[in-house]
Amino acid sequence: MQPLGQTVGRFKNIEYYQKIIQLFGSSLIAYYPLWEKNGTVVQDVSVNALNGVYSGDVIVNSVVSPVGRNAPSFGGTNSRANIYSVGLNSLFNGAEGSMFLWARLPADTWATGLDNYLFVFRADTNNTVYLEKFTTGNLIFGYRAGGVSKSSSIIGGMLGWLRLGITWSKSNDRMNIYMNGYDPYVTTTSLGTFAGALLTTHTNIGCFTTAAFYTKCSLAGGLLLNREATVAEVLADSRLTNLKFHRIGIIGDSISNDWSDWPYYVARGYLLGETWVSNRAAVGQSIMTDMDAQVAASTDDLNIIIIHMGTNDNNAGDMVALQAKVEANIVILKANNPSAVIYYMNVLPRWTDVGGGTEVDKSNIRTAIAAACTSKGIACWDTYTTPWIVVGDTSDGIHPTIAGSIKITTEILARLP
Repeated sequence: MQPLGQTVGRFKNIEYYQKIIQLFGSSLIAYYPLWEKNGTVVQDVSVNALNGVYSGDVIVNSVVSPVGRNAPSFGGTNSRANIYSVGLNSLFNGAEGSMFLWARLPADTWATGLDNYLFVFRADTNNTVYLEKFTTGNLIFGYRAGGVSKSSSIIGGMLGWLRLGITWSKSNDRMNIYMNGYDPYVTTTSLGTFAGALLTTHTNIGCFTTAAFYTKCSLAGGLLLNREATVAEVLADSRLTNLKFHRIGIIGDSISNDWSDWPYYVARGYLLGETWVSNRAAVGQSIMTDMDAQVAASTDDLNIIIIHMGTNDNNAGDMVALQAKVEANIVILKANNPSAVIYYMNVLPRWTDVGGGTEVDKSNIRTAIAAACTSKGIACWDTYTTPWIVVGDTSDGIHPTIAGSIKITTEILARLP
């Protein structure tokens, strides 16, 4: 394996599909650009030429894709590209493989409450590989082999183009799922043994559901490998276009811990969803006790870091020590994430409860945090002077309601570049 810089550098001045072919070589079973201008043939541009056929409500050449050409829109019931062929069935490796594609789902598809499959390779109900937009709006990546079902999910709702993929390896006993090329979002082990030939009717790429409701998506650049792609290859694959992804890291407490809270809305709202959040926040976290561990875990070269801690610290405590702790951790974050812009979301207003609404004083902590940010040259967002939330935006005087999270998100997005 060449170093990543060399891997990406050798792809200058050639088309995207040629970059894919060069990157994966003989491991490529099929590559479907989905760039057709007319007709129903789904072209495989790999050496295997395993063409498929569009069916259902598919409009080819209808949207601008990330890969240099237009892409189809899939809409309606069971709109898909059926890519089954005798050749694909013979080359498909149920024990070792990878599947990646570009996908863009509009807001109404995320919100339908229906299952939508973006791809499926099925021998029978006990042996299948799939990517599904689930009823809850999550993305479900699944590998079911010999009746042993493994699945992992990613919170959905992002409105931009996403590079989504799954790799599976019986020999390494793992299934990895990816979004936008970063380190495996989830690794799952204890895989079963895949058996059986692919079904002619269940070897598809598309946006399809058995329910008679209108659903839609756009897809591009689907590739299938006969082995597990490496992490370096996945990262290289994601960088073959001019589309820039952004990764935001959250360091915080219970106010930012829940994925129904503002980190989820920030991921959806920043740059049309071409963003993912590593949420390291946890319940009951404080600067003095817990910040070191979260900072130590943030080593994934983030683009943006948002810190939200201090709510749980003692306002009458040692503010010199608290400021020193914040400063030391900012230094570590900068060293571990040299490309990141770091922001501190200072302590939000808080109250003893919603009904009484007695404010809890955190003024000393806010002052110490602001001084630490100034000392280390990062922005400190004042959430208090003009309050980002009021007591009615919380469920208990501390934790934001959905309305409160939306207010916080609006303030954050207004401040991000």
